[in-house]
Amino acid sequence: MRKLDRLIARYEEFHQDDTNRLIHLICVPLIALSLVGMLWCIKIPTTLGNELSFTLNAGVVFIVLASVYYLFLSLGSLVGMLFFGLAASVLCISIEASPLSLLATSLTVFVLAWVGQFIGHGIEGKKPAFTEDLQFLLVSPAWLLDTLYRKPALTVLTALLVGGGTFGLADRLFTMKSKIDFSAALGQATKYDVQIIRDEWGIPHILGKTDADT
Repeated sequence: MRKLDRLIARYEEFHQDDTNRLIHLICVPLIALSLVGMLWCIKIPTTLGNELSFTLNAGVVFIVLASVYYLFLSLGSLVGMLFFGLAASVLCISIEASPLSLLATSLTVFVLAWVGQFIGHGIEGKKPAFTEDLQFLLVSPAWLLDTLYRKPALTVLTALLVGGGTFGLADRLFTMKSKIDFSAALGQATKYDVQIIRDEWGIPHILGKTDADT
């Protein structure tokens, strides 16, 4: 038996109740996605040579390392991880470009998803698998993929829904307009030389404010 099969079989022992399994099928990807989102906020300035510089983030590093881990488990796990990594990256970039806070959004989803997980285990009447071995935190996405792969039609449908939903949500985030109201601040000034412009994301900025009351 492959190592992956042994790990999934052991993980299954902690998730026999249908309600708990359903909760995990929803919460596991939300936890993984929100974890990437929080790590995405940790920027890593990088310089190659004297001219090329760019900014990495811990989220991308996590996706790469997780992909390497899943490569050693199975090719199917790797494919699923790469698909997830692409979707997670698109969403993180889109949220950063929107008026929303990526860190606050990710932290909220992370906490709520874990609450759901523990509710599921309360229904099951068993402790979470990771209390036995922390490796099960990485096995849970592989378990989810294994559950999908058993039903090819469901796998294709899930991929289409996730892919379409991801890019649809990304489009909405990119086109969100800031609701910042500058009227109160402008009302405190007696004389202005002001220009209000919006950047490419639709966020307003004040330029050239002068002679404002203090």
